[in-house]
Amino acid sequence: KRAGLITSSLVFGLLHLSNPGIDKPVYFVTQATAAGLAFGYHAQRNQYRLDKVIAAHFWYNIVSMTTTWLANPKENPLEFSVRFTL
Repeated sequence: KRAGLITSSLVFGLLHLSNPGIDKPVYFVTQATAAGLAFGYHAQRNQYRLDKVIAAHFWYNIVSMTTTWLANPKENPLEFSVRFTL
């Protein structure tokens, strides 16, 4: 189980290299691998049910995209523009 968890987490992390616009590949692979370890461990502990893991991944992506956009609106992960004028 441990070897499978580590291997699948590394594959999960490496697959995130295909995401568009990655400027810090080591950071993204490390982050995705760590998330893969956490999600995979949770799945193992819960008879490999994926419903909560999928929901956690969804919300992780929403929070990550929102905070990235708020921190740097020009680097908008949702690829739309918002302009505020008075």
